[in-house]
Amino acid sequence: MLVDLSFNEAYNILKPLVIFIFGMVIYSVFIFNFYRFLAKIDVFDLNLSKHNTTEPSVLSNVFAILLYGLEYLILLPAFIFFGLLRWHFYLHFYLKRSLLKLYFL
Repeated sequence: MLVDLSFNEAYNILKPLVIFIFGMVIYSVFIFNFYRFLAKIDVFDLNLSKHNTTEPSVLSNVFAILLYGLEYLILLPAFIFFGLLRWHFYLHFYLKRSLLKLYFL
């Protein structure tokens, strides 16, 4: 079964598809750069090991593990969460104002 499509019908069908593909490419580039940013060794340079002033022993190793856990299990996820939350609110208010301007033109 063949479907006869005119150029205008094909354009109307393909336009949303092209916009969707373009959006997916932009999203993929964002995710790629975000994960590359997270893969760096020191996302933020706290250097908590300088606070470990105990002599080399078991206690020193436990303290080092606690500082590592504090940095990468508590502070880094909080940093990412609040950074993305800030980005969300920025986009939300920016788009809200843009849409209101569009409606009241």
